[in-house]
Amino acid sequence: MQGSLLWSMCWVCVCLMWLIPATGLAQSDQARVAADWTTEDSMLLYLEAITQIRKRGLQPLTTQEIVHKMLQDYLHSVDPFSDYLSPEEYKQLKDAQQQHYAGVGMELRRDATGHTVCMPYAQGPAMRAGITSGDILEAIDGRSVVGRSLLAVSAQIRGAKGTKVRLTITTATGKSRDIVIERADIQVHSVRVEQHELLPIIRVLSFTKSTASELQETLARFAEAPALILDLRENPGGVLYSAIDAAKLFLPPGQTIVGIQSRDHLELHFHELSTEPLIVSLYVWQDEQTASAAEVFIAALIQNKRAVSIGKKTLGKGTVQDVIELSDGSALYLTTGMLQTPDGTLYHSKGLEPTYPLEASMARSEDYLAKVTALRLQERLEAREMKTAMPERSTAFANQPSLHGYLLCFDKDFLTRQAAEVWASQVHLSLEEKIDHYQLKRKKPDGIYYMACIGAYSSKDMADKKRQKIANTMQAKTFIKSLD
Repeated sequence: MQGSLLWSMCWVCVCLMWLIPATGLAQSDQARVAADWTTEDSMLLYLEAITQIRKRGLQPLTTQEIVHKMLQDYLHSVDPFSDYLSPEEYKQLKDAQQQHYAGVGMELRRDATGHTVCMPYAQGPAMRAGITSGDILEAIDGRSVVGRSLLAVSAQIRGAKGTKVRLTITTATGKSRDIVIERADIQVHSVRVEQHELLPIIRVLSFTKSTASELQETLARFAEAPALILDLRENPGGVLYSAIDAAKLFLPPGQTIVGIQSRDHLELHFHELSTEPLIVSLYVWQDEQTASAAEVFIAALIQNKRAVSIGKKTLGKGTVQDVIELSDGSALYLTTGMLQTPDGTLYHSKGLEPTYPLEASMARSEDYLAKVTALRLQERLEAREMKTAMPERSTAFANQPSLHGYLLCFDKDFLTRQAAEVWASQVHLSLEEKIDHYQLKRKKPDGIYYMACIGAYSSKDMADKKRQKIANTMQAKTFIKSLD
């Protein structure tokens, strides 16, 4: 059907192109004709094209079918996030939003190639059934999802509680398989705490209507923590205004959170509340699957200098969509605005770079934790230097709580910090990898010396593995130093 429509439309275009030179119009005259073109002229041409398609096209299509297909194809061609819902699809979507409907606990998104990507909620029915983030959804109960509205696909997955749905997915290895999932009431909490020794890791799975309140309750438990980690890896986004409310928990009043740029105006969202935010060091974790509302949250904290981010560049989904119902019961799912960061940057399709990027091979939580430990150590060293240089101006180091982690230090003495730093940089080159290094003082019977250390590592096992590698490369004696 699509081929016939495209051929017919091309035939109309060729005819029009052939007619214009025959009239003998100069380029200036053609420009004048284009300028005089009215809305009525456009609609007449559109109706003429539909009439010709119905009369001469090989496919027996109704006018409604042609219009619906044209709208859908047009929206898909200009914006992968815009869509058209037929009256049947829109009704199914509204039905799926009723309270008695249940789901499988999974978000869907379209990637640049048009594939439908699965992003299951942690511990939800989809994840328990074996679907992992990044799997490609091919069909639902045998019906292909190719070319269908993402909203319509999501609505088909939902249904009565206790009923089953069969999803055909393709894994990252290219293997295709069918997974049968029983629909259930989804009451997955969007905020989860993973305690790492004395440093809490607060994971935000997605932004729902309850995320801000869940986060507020969680933060109350850790008001005295030395630092907090906010883990937004694989967070697909969710409700935009929930992300805005969540950001307000960390920002002082008056700060800009996000801007929404439509065709005719810019709408800025500020933190207008008078409540004071939680004052604690914040480290945000992000990766390539962090998207949409999660990117809004991260940009608000980073650009207002409330946190630093660690990880990989985010997905870059910086648009907002509205559902617009049409007179025949169909609907447009239309991109109506672009999201911009507090400093006015449009990041759609570009993503957000982290403050401290991790190399491609460093994707485990241990790698993220190691970077947090290294940053906290660097803050302590800088505070110590400030206290030494200006004791009357800084008490930050004295008031800081103890760190938890490990450094790998070389059993080699240097008379100056600069000498230790130069030698440590050679370690960096020899290992052919990006690594943080520090120069620490150590007291010996004959005086004060400097030693070179690298890290930091969140566990002794990680430090020991690096120690074995360095022993083979540098031929230097090393020892592991605890940061406690």
